Amino acid sequence: MIKANALKECFATDGVDTKMSIFSHNNQNIVIDGVDEDCIIPTGVENLAYKMMIHDKLIREYIISLRNNYISKCEDFSFSLEGKADEEKKLIIDIFQNLYGIVTMVHYCPHCEVLKGKIALTTKAHNFILGQYMEIAIYKSVKDILLDLSNKYNKKFNIYRNVKVSTKNDGKIKNEFDLVIESSEKIVYVIEVKTGYSFRDFNRYTEVGKRYGIVPDRFLLVDNCLTLEHCETIEYFCEYLVSNLENNSFSEKLITMIEKDI
Repeated sequence: MIKANALKECFATDGVDTKMSIFSHNNQNIVIDGVDEDCIIPTGVENLAYKMMIHDKLIREYIISLRNNYISKCEDFSFSLEGKADEEKKLIIDIFQNLYGIVTMVHYCPHCEVLKGKIALTTKAHNFILGQYMEIAIYKSVKDILLDLSNKYNKKFNIYRNVKVSTKNDGKIKNEFDLVIESSEKIVYVIEVKTGYSFRDFNRYTEVGKRYGIVPDRFLLVDNCLTLEHCETIEYFCEYLVSNLENNSFSEKLITMIEKDI
């Protein structure tokens, strides 16, 4: 675990204060033990991940299929694009052709409407397809939203990726969160990102979040496979904010969460 005095920061804007922040002066029961040392993501990777998120509904089934390839360590993949409109096919093919370092030998057969290729069985490619791409895309979206809020309210926000935290009062509870936002008033917000259909332990965030003082109003779960009704049901029973990627659901939930404290 990285010590608090060795923290590296990932910033929402280029002009944000670069002083170390450990969230030890707020009224919440949370302190950072460390953040991802490899937090700098190349612009090309950010843009690729963001494009995948924007077109999540179109490519979701194919990304999930690629995950199964990684789990079974099968290099060859083959997807039928039958039933897709021509523009949708072009977009799907374009995204896969731009997965440099992740897939190779991408070929589309117009006659049989099948997209084929091979995956790279590397750790980075594996992690990216298994969900890191969505975390990176959400991170980029949050940076843009925080910049708008910063300009609108003359506030500063820091954003951190892959954050190790513990409870401030006793340090007994330890967790790692995907994204943590800190406002200039030292208020902490947490965002967790889930992809695919396998995650169902939504209730576990309630108890943990209450111990940190981030549930109900400062914790947001983003899950690309949830319907609106699923989100509403989880919010009702688990008492924290939940969003999918439909329309502007995520940005609206995030802005509302932060503006309540402004």
